[in-house]
Amino acid sequence: MKTEHGITFKRDEDRKLGLLLSEEESKKIINEWIKEDEDKLKALCGYYGIETNIGMYRSLALALAREFLPEKKKPKPPVKWNSMTGGALVVEVERLDR
Repeated sequence: MKTEHGITFKRDEDRKLGLLLSEEESKKIINEWIKEDEDKLKALCGYYGIETNIGMYRSLALALAREFLPEKKKPKPPVKWNSMTGGALVVEVERLDR
């Protein structure tokens, strides 16, 4: 999916820790991933005009949900009088008035 804002997130399955890493190295890499995600989430908040506050991630979740999962519009009721039936009614009323 192409994004206007250029912000993309790596999938979890694309983030792999090497088997030979020490515990410290693993923690360092994981903390880098956390920081990267945090920075990108803040950038997304900025893109959607969401101010930094305690509820910003909730606001971001709602903005994304509204954009990507909008409620379907309710169908309009069928039109009873279209231009054809309206025209026929006018003709009949005029015919009766004569």
